[in-house]
Amino acid sequence: MLARDYYEALSETDQDRFDDMIRYFCETKPGSLLPKTLCRIEDQPNRIYALKPRDERFFSFTTAGSKVIVTNACHKHSQQMTRADLERLRFAVRCKNDYLARVKGGTCYED
Repeated sequence: MLARDYYEALSETDQDRFDDMIRYFCETKPGSLLPKTLCRIEDQPNRIYALKPRDERFFSFTTAGSKVIVTNACHKHSQQMTRADLERLRFAVRCKNDYLARVKGGTCYED
């Protein structure tokens, strides 16, 4: 649970900002454009988003029923994604594919 570990290591202020961002993301009408300073689609074909509260990137995807699955996170080093950030993005894509395969196969568990 890479994203949870990263989240728990953040300050309370940064955690609150992330929580507010998730609420905003979930309450926004589907199809609405979100500010690129807060949320950006990093992988269009796979619909992987980067939620960006302050200096972090939380890679995530949405599912049927408007669930937001946050896969991993990292400290944002620059405006452009670094090679390490791109690897984290590929990891998020693998997580999404794994999740969808488990849901389809009926082996996915719910929290």
